[in-house]
Amino acid sequence: MKNHFLKTICAGLFIILSFQIHAKTIPSRFSQYELGAWAYRQHIEISEMILPAILNKKLNPMSYDGKSMGADEGHKFFEQEVIAFISTDNDDPTKGYDTTFVAPITDPFYSFEVYKTRIEVKTSKNAPKISFDYLQFQKLLNEEMKQYLGMYAVNQVVYLANIPQSSANILIRFNKQLFNEGQKPTSVLYKTDSLISTFSASEKASRGSYDYPAFVSTDPNDPAKGHDTLVTVPASVTLDDSSNYQYLYYVLKGNANNLHVEAISAAYMLPIQLFKLSFYQGFMKYKGVMSISAYEKAFLESIILFQIETRLLPQGGELDSYLEKFNLKAEEEARRY
Repeated sequence: MKNHFLKTICAGLFIILSFQIHAKTIPSRFSQYELGAWAYRQHIEISEMILPAILNKKLNPMSYDGKSMGADEGHKFFEQEVIAFISTDNDDPTKGYDTTFVAPITDPFYSFEVYKTRIEVKTSKNAPKISFDYLQFQKLLNEEMKQYLGMYAVNQVVYLANIPQSSANILIRFNKQLFNEGQKPTSVLYKTDSLISTFSASEKASRGSYDYPAFVSTDPNDPAKGHDTLVTVPASVTLDDSSNYQYLYYVLKGNANNLHVEAISAAYMLPIQLFKLSFYQGFMKYKGVMSISAYEKAFLESIILFQIETRLLPQGGELDSYLEKFNLKAEEEARRY
């Protein structure tokens, strides 16, 4: 794991650890909403960096057909006319007139299209595209921005409006990868975040499945004749159902001088009688997880760091801003328990 990640997490967790001096492990989890809030931050920051980069000649804008344009022409794509009222009477602020002036667009942009040689930007749905050289654009991005464009692109396009659904899809994909690896005979799956006892092969095989009662009719002429039975729903079905609200559990281990991700587990909601309860498959040691690439692990570590930041730093509230932006507040509260 990168030293940058460790140092920043250690600094952010100093407050927590000062209250848990004797704690050796810190278990936590994140959901699709934390993923979405992280992605929303990256989308905003990429949008905000483009116009200053054009004005500072760090980005050379091109038209959609690849023709170069000057900075004076290029920055117009990222500006808008704003109407303002000019008061002309100190005694009566209602007297005056409207005027217009040009100001930078403040809303996050509609989309980014990522290709091998160029990146195309649309500030709004009906706005014209403007292109930039791929390598020149990439030099201005930090690692989290690059991860966002890489993880959230669908058919090479990253849409602002698609962040909630893409976040859910990404978490489902990670959970399926983890679950399938945890089911393998060679995998070691721990029962709790203490990482002491493990599940047996038979216990692993049944993890995540659940039963519900059903009536089986045996007479086509009399639907009341039949018998009760239990229907087993395997975990593979549950994992494909985004309505089951998925999580990813992780365990941080160490102290303020040496902290790392120790273990990870797929997790989701299961219907138990009239309720839905959080269920985790079982923990695997993070270093030994093979189904998640180094690139994907770096992405997950960015989410963990973001989660710590939003919980501890004064400028927190990014999760709430994201939920309000995409009208997800009621949905998130309904799923929370």
